[in-house]
Amino acid sequence: MRYYAQAFHEGVSSVPGKAKVVFRADISRPMWQRDSLDGLLDYNVVNNDWRRYRRMVLDRQRVHGDIIIEYGSANEIGRSNTQAVGWCIDAWSLGADGIVPWLAVGSGAAWKKAESTSLLYPPRFVSSVEPVPSVRLKAYLRGQQDVEYLTLLSQATGEPRWSVGQQVREHLKLTGKREGTGAAGEDAGVLSYDTLLPQYAWALRVQIGEALSKLKPPAKDRLVELRTPKRK
Repeated sequence: MRYYAQAFHEGVSSVPGKAKVVFRADISRPMWQRDSLDGLLDYNVVNNDWRRYRRMVLDRQRVHGDIIIEYGSANEIGRSNTQAVGWCIDAWSLGADGIVPWLAVGSGAAWKKAESTSLLYPPRFVSSVEPVPSVRLKAYLRGQQDVEYLTLLSQATGEPRWSVGQQVREHLKLTGKREGTGAAGEDAGVLSYDTLLPQYAWALRVQIGEALSKLKPPAKDRLVELRTPKRK
């Protein structure tokens, strides 16, 4: 991975302009990474083991400017979709820049038999060419918008992100519990938030919305510029 990362940056650095391209790697075990990818890894897709080694991962981010994305599995269809909202807020409050569900596309059979990976369904009719979003995918959208609210609140008040995140975690009593998915071999796992009720998340976003209405922050095209430092 280090060889390919070095080759990637060697090629990118020779191209003029400001193209936004990054070297991505999926890191299942951040505790074994050591310094092999320091200054080379831009887009760090790391599993939820990073929570046990959070200080180490965030220190690398602070020094080398990499983007942290937490991966894991989506909730089963029969369980509460509040999981998606809780995961978004939880990851943000801990310092991650985003989340990505491990596998997201269902097969054609998912229209008749539930598949946990089917956040996106294939076209249902022959005449259609576009994938169909699931209700669970829309729950992730809700979580993303809640994180945008929290980011805007942090910027408008000048309060550090870690402080806002800590208050939100305490307010929602947000504690992600890692569970297995039953997958054989390497299991991405799923974080459950059984104590997070929809009405709690709703009350929080209403409260933040009222605060932002009073603060009247200026409109922005984007809240965060996820651009990594130029690598040599």
